[in-house]
This record gives sequence, structure tokens and C-alpha cells, in this order.
Amino acid sequence: MYALPLKGESLMAEDIFDLSISGKDKEFVKTALQLEGEVASDILTVLGGFPYLGSLIKLGRIGANYMDLLFIRKVARFLQQSENIEEEKKAQFLEKLDRMQRKKMYDYLIHFLHSAESEDKADVMGIIYGERICGHIDDNLFLRLCSVVNNCYIEDLKHLGAYLELNDKNDYVTDNLRSCGLLTIPSPSFEGDSINLESRYTLSNIGKTLYDILKHANWL
Repeated sequence: MYALPLKGESLMAEDIFDLSISGKDKEFVKTALQLEGEVASDILTVLGGFPYLGSLIKLGRIGANYMDLLFIRKVARFLQQSENIEEEKKAQFLEKLDRMQRKKMYDYLIHFLHSAESEDKADVMGIIYGERICGHIDDNLFLRLCSVVNNCYIEDLKHLGAYLELNDKNDYVTDNLRSCGLLTIPSPSFEGDSINLESRYTLSNIGKTLYDILKHANWL
């Protein structure tokens, strides 16, 4: 089954953001991360009492197959990163979003979480969402950063610090980070510099932003 909105479908009565401010988010995180090995029918019964997931189950949009359970765990890992942000602050942030803003964020975020091959990516997206709640980044940068994370091999992100200064290392990590827009070749400061800088990389603006966010969160 597929948890994404169907084409042309309006925003559901409940979404992942409702779950985040329901007062049941911590209980959901604890429950969802202990689901492995449970009987399928029991899983659906347990999750049916939570906002958003309960709606997906009732609509028949999510079941107890492996991919759906992985999606549920990724939702839990995502929400876990903002557990310590006051519920009032999260609610105030959501209240400021108009319907179209909220739908756009929901559509993109659920796509990223569903397609992410690693639960660790859900952690990173959750950290970035926390920065959005606190107003440190705007909607576009939040979605752009989540898109970068979704497209990048997660282990390579742990090497961002190696590119704070010019780095001439040329390997799979460099290739991946560069293709995701996280690295750049600095502009030469004088004639002849371009030859020396041709294969030396440093963090791009968005790469530095992501590094700062993950460093502050002690993920790096």
C-alpha cells in the first residue's frame, strides 16, 4: 500500500503535523519503534488510535506490509527529533501556515519519508524540521535541505566537516556530495588560481547550512 496522497486528492482531515501536536507524539514514537515482530493485526489496532496514522489505516491507505511498517518507523524517527520542542511552539508555527503552505510541506515531506531508503534520513529531516519550527530557516530551505538529504547517501553526510576548508580528495564521497549540490569549487582570487583550484572543493552555501544544522544537533 502507498501512504502518499492520491493525485488530485485534497489534504486529509489529519496530517503528520496534527500528530506532532496531538500530545500523543511521544507515545507514538515509543510504540512505532517497538513494532518489529508484532502480529500484523495487532499493529494496525495499536496505531489506529493515533492521529494521522489512524486515518490512513481507516482509509485503507496503509497496512502491515514491510514497506508500510518501514514508513511508520520513519515517521516516528522524524517526529522524535522535535519531541523536546514545546507543543505550544509547534502549534504556533503550524497556525501561521496557510492551507497551501501546509499542503505543500505535507506532500513533499511524506514523499521524502516514503522514498528514503534509510531511517537515519528521517532523523536528519526531523532535525531540519526542528530548525523550521524555530524559524531559523524558511519553508523553501526546509524542503530544499530535505530534498538534498533524500538524494544523498546518508553516510557521506558525516564527511561534510572535511570540506570546511579546501579539500583535494577525489573519491566517491566527494562525487556524491558534489552531485547533491553540497560542494563547490571556490572562485579564483587572482589569475592562475583557477588551475590550482580546479579539483579542490569546499562546502557550498547549502552545504554549510546543512553542516551547521547537523553539527548543532550533535548528529556530526
